[in-house]
Amino acid sequence: MGESMSELHGDEGQVEPTERDYELALEEIVDDVMSYGRYPRKGKVEVDLYEFVSEHRDPSYALEICVGALIDDRSYEFRARVDRERETIREMLNKYLKDSDAVDDLATSILKERQDELV
Repeated sequence: MGESMSELHGDEGQVEPTERDYELALEEIVDDVMSYGRYPRKGKVEVDLYEFVSEHRDPSYALEICVGALIDDRSYEFRARVDRERETIREMLNKYLKDSDAVDDLATSILKERQDELV
């Protein structure tokens, strides 16, 4: 087991979140942004999908998808294009958020939840 006793029990005082805590936090935040357009789902927005795309993606990609939707193009090619764009945005969010305060805060919450379960 790669975790120390304090990481397993959490009763020796505050410990840092594990790498797995950070991975889970990043995954949860990106999933929320991709599913709900924001993180967190409720409360003050820390990550907004619209804002992220407008700041980090060439607008021609959004325009291409918009035009495809407007002409009611439900072809395989259109659906595949949308899926590729979703995957690209997901990857971009993962890179952008990896070392963010939001991930750090959520990883710390995951650690505290795990510690509380052991008490």
